[in-house]
Amino acid sequence: MRYVWMCLFLFGLTINLSAQWQSAGEPVKVAGSAAEEFTNPVWSPTDGQLIALTKPDYRGIWLLDLTDGSIRQISDETGAGFGFSWSHNGAAIVTRVAKYEG
Repeated sequence: MRYVWMCLFLFGLTINLSAQWQSAGEPVKVAGSAAEEFTNPVWSPTDGQLIALTKPDYRGIWLLDLTDGSIRQISDETGAGFGFSWSHNGAAIVTRVAKYEG
């Protein structure tokens, strides 16, 4: 019986239950030039008119204003785009940055 449980346990370790991204179509240009690529969109919690974005390497944070399509950079710090979030009232964005020394 112990052998059966051990086999089931080891088999369970091989199952990948992580979520996978699925593309719903081709990327759509919403602002900026076609050469720019942004990722990790986070909508503002108040009115949804601002979207905070970052680059694929998580360097910096940009704000996309949906009312006029303008985009502006608010941070150029390394790692600022990883795990950032809006404050509850939408007045601020909380993030952490990475500093490399050496």
